[in-house]
Amino acid sequence: MLRSWWARGLIVVVFCIAALLLLRLHAASGAAPGQEAVSRGHTLAQAWCSSCHAVEKFAIPLDRAPAFTAIAAMKSTTPLAIRVFLQSSHEPMPNFILQKQDIDDLTAYIMSLKL
Repeated sequence: MLRSWWARGLIVVVFCIAALLLLRLHAASGAAPGQEAVSRGHTLAQAWCSSCHAVEKFAIPLDRAPAFTAIAAMKSTTPLAIRVFLQSSHEPMPNFILQKQDIDDLTAYIMSLKL
């Protein structure tokens, strides 16, 4: 009985170490967690938002709407605040109907601009 407990414990430890090594290899490959969402959010921002907002990190702000860097720099900007904002209509912002994944990606991109 004691021997099977040790064997099971050893198996669990080996699996945990293997999982940690795989996570370490993934991080070392240059793919930061959430980087895909940030990239997709950037693409969406360029396509949907750039006619009114300066969406690039070092872009010159437009007069029509706040730059994404300015939005990200606000103390009140949190992932939840961005998600709520993107799900409610605000004049003169167009009433986009965004999918959950699009909202998550745009949120990830805007939060990536926060200093």
